[in-house]
This record gives sequence, C-alpha cells and structure tokens, in this order.
Amino acid sequence: MSVLAPTADRMAAMADRSSWLWSLWGVVAIGLAYGLVYTSMRLAISHNLPQDDVTANILAQTLEPGYVVRQPPLHEWLLWSVQRLTGPTLLSFLIIKYGLLTATFAFLYLVGKRVFADLRWAAMGALSPLLLYQIGWNLHEGVTHTMALICAVAASMWAFMRIAERGGIGDYLLFGLIAGIGLLSKYSFAGYLFVLLASALLQPSLRARVLDWRMLASIAAGGVIASPFLYWLVAGRHDLVALYGEAVAPKTSSRLTARAIGLGKAIYAPLAFLFPLDVILPVLFPGMLRTGREAVRQGVDPRSFDRGKADWPLLVFHITLGGFLVLILGALSTGATHYLERYMHPFLPFFLLTPLWLLVLVERSGNAR
Repeated sequence: MSVLAPTADRMAAMADRSSWLWSLWGVVAIGLAYGLVYTSMRLAISHNLPQDDVTANILAQTLEPGYVVRQPPLHEWLLWSVQRLTGPTLLSFLIIKYGLLTATFAFLYLVGKRVFADLRWAAMGALSPLLLYQIGWNLHEGVTHTMALICAVAASMWAFMRIAERGGIGDYLLFGLIAGIGLLSKYSFAGYLFVLLASALLQPSLRARVLDWRMLASIAAGGVIASPFLYWLVAGRHDLVALYGEAVAPKTSSRLTARAIGLGKAIYAPLAFLFPLDVILPVLFPGMLRTGREAVRQGVDPRSFDRGKADWPLLVFHITLGGFLVLILGALSTGATHYLERYMHPFLPFFLLTPLWLLVLVERSGNAR
C-alpha cells in the first residue's frame, strides 16, 4: 500500500501541475502547441497559398495606408512586418494566424477570470472558440482578416474590464489603442464597439465609466491609430454604403420577401455560427436551460444590479442580444438576405463572447463538476 499510495509531496506536486494547466501560461502553452501542430501539418502537406492568401501576399509587398476598400489593412500590415523575416511564404501566414489565435486564448482567459468563479472554467472558456465550427475548423482552411478581428474583440473586452475595475487614464488610453487596432481589422468592429458601450450603459457601475470624461482619451487614441486608413478612405472617396450593399444585398427582387428571408437568417445564422457548442452544452448539461431562464428574468430587473460591481456575464448576454438586434434591424431596414453562417465573419464580434455566457450557465447549473 505504501508503494501505491501517493506521498504528500507527490500530491502537492500533482496539484501544482494541475493548477498550472488552468493558469494563463497553461492556456498560452496549449495555444502555442495547437498552433505548432497545425503549422507542421500544413507545411508537410503543401506550401501552396489559398486564394485569399495569394491576394494578401501580393498586396503586402509594400506598406500602404490602405489596399482595398473591402478590407481594412491590419492583416496586410502584420504580413508585411512578419515577411521582413520570413519572406513571402506560407509560414508568414501561419505565424500570424496561430499567433493571433494564441493571443486570443490569453485575452479570453483574462476575461474569464472576471466572469467565472473557478479558474478551470476560465481556461475552458478561453479555449471554447475551438468548439465553434467557423473557428475550430474553418480557421485552418482560410480566415485572414477575421483572425485579427477575433483577437481584437477579446483584447478590447479585457481592456474595457480594466476601465471598469481601475478607471485610470492609462486604462482608457489602452482601451482606445486596442479599439483603434480593432477598427483596422474589419469594419464590423465599429458595430461591436457600439453594442459593447450601449450594453454597458444598462448597468449603473459601468455607465459611470462609459460617461466619464476620460472616455474622450479612448476616442482620441483610437482615432490616432486608425487615422492612416481613415484618411485613405476619405481621400479615395470610397463608398462603404455601396460595399455593404454588395456584401449582404437582397437576392430577390421583392423587398418584402427579402425582409422575411433576412429576418429568418438573422436568427438562424448566429445559432449556426455557435454550432456545435450551442448543441453540446444543453445536451450534456440540461440544467443550464433552467439557469438561463432564471438569469434572464433577474437580468431584466434593474433592482438586481449591484451598483458597486459590474455583472460581467450579464454584459456578455446583452452584447449577444445586441448582435441579434443588429442583424434583425439590418434585415428589416435594408432587406439584407446574405446572412449565411459561412459569411458570419463580419458579424463574429457580437457572438465570440457568447460561449462564456453559456459556460457561466453550466457553471451555475448545479452539475457543473
């Protein structure tokens, strides 16, 4: 028995290793290992570039304030920087893709530390995007500018939490800096910022931070970061409204039919984007549905707010609702019908954080262990 029974030192060592796995560095290590495995597999199969990467490889040969009106230039800027070392090769794309994915895991973990009561849930929440088909699978096939958008969303949420917790001028500047970078990733990041701040206004403690005069510092910092591309857009007289019309234009001549189709897809596409996680969790933890109903009932009652503390899960829930509202209003006002799950990347910011709220429901459901 003495040979088989673990000693106190061995048990302590096992606990230390286990706790390290659920730490920030454990999550980063998983991200780096994940990226290394897929990078090795991809390079072993072929060094050919996918179609979107071929275009980016050509554009990134020079450093410009803007390249094509369809996409902001952040990905090309990153590509130009990395290729100073690697050359115009497939490796440069893989370094950026899996480097940003690892950074996303890290920022989601820092967000999760404030959302969950247990660090193990924070670690699982950080890795939860891998159970979204468009990230866990489609990421390896394509995804260029979207990867920068994913990282910017996670980073901006972490920076906003710092504002709520500390509220120093440096925190506002950091949030503005990350927001400016996000605006250079994809246009939809601007919509995400609006929904984030509008959702924060629903909570008294967060409302005070959003309406603080120091938010002007965030706006100024974001404007400075995004100014080269904004100048390029204005100077080139590029029409973003026409670009939106081309991306999600009605595919039918009847506006009423287009609105009906768009409304259905506005509800279906986010659920498809969250697949299969949004199916796996309710099947494994049916109690989370009851927990969710109770959380929604409490969340709509203003008296449930703790005026001295932010309710982060509720904020994520409101951001998700805001995402649905944006898609629905877009369908009803413009007849947009091109809301397919494979085209959900522009609308990803509204739903990237949703898995955290779903996991909170699991954590609180009673059978989480």
